[in-house]
Amino acid sequence: QKTAYEIYQCDWSSDVCSSDLLDTAVCLAFKFSREVYGSFEFDCAQQDRNGPAVTMIDVIRILLFPALMAFAASSDLLTMTISNRISIALIAGFAVLAAASGMSLQDVGMHALAGAVVLVLTFICFLRGCCGGGDAKLAAATALWLGFDHLYDYILWASLFGGVLTLLIIRF
Repeated sequence: QKTAYEIYQCDWSSDVCSSDLLDTAVCLAFKFSREVYGSFEFDCAQQDRNGPAVTMIDVIRILLFPALMAFAASSDLLTMTISNRISIALIAGFAVLAAASGMSLQDVGMHALAGAVVLVLTFICFLRGCCGGGDAKLAAATALWLGFDHLYDYILWASLFGGVLTLLIIRF
C-alpha cells in the first residue's frame, strides 16, 4: 500500500501539489478534510517516504460530501428539486464517518447542533417562502458536516453564489 506522501508529493505551504490539476484538487481536498476533521493527520512537508497510508475512510471522506453536493446542485439546477435522499445520505455519511474516524461525542454534538440551528433558521425561511424545503434540509445536512467552525463561510459563499445564480436564471 502506497503512503499518502508517495501518492501526493506536495508542498503544503504553497497549495500546489503537482502540475497535474487532478492531483492538485485531491491534495487540496485532503487539506480541507484535515482542516475540518482534524483527525486526518499528515503533513507532506514533515513526512518521510514511510508516512501514514491513505485509508478507505480518508478516501470516502474526501469523495462522499463533494459528490453528494454536486449531485444536489445539478438536480436543483435542472429540476428545481432536491431529493430527501440526498440529505439523508449526507446525514448517514456523516454519522458513519464520525464514528469510524473516532470523532469525539462533544464534536459530534456540536456538529449536530450546527445542523439543528441551520434547520430551524432555514425552515423559517421556507415558511416565509424565501427558499424551498429541499434547500432548507440540504443546508442543515451541510451544516452538520461543516460544524460551527466553517458555517459562516459556507453561508456567506452559498448566499452569494445562490444570489448570483438566481439573478442569472431570472435574467435569462
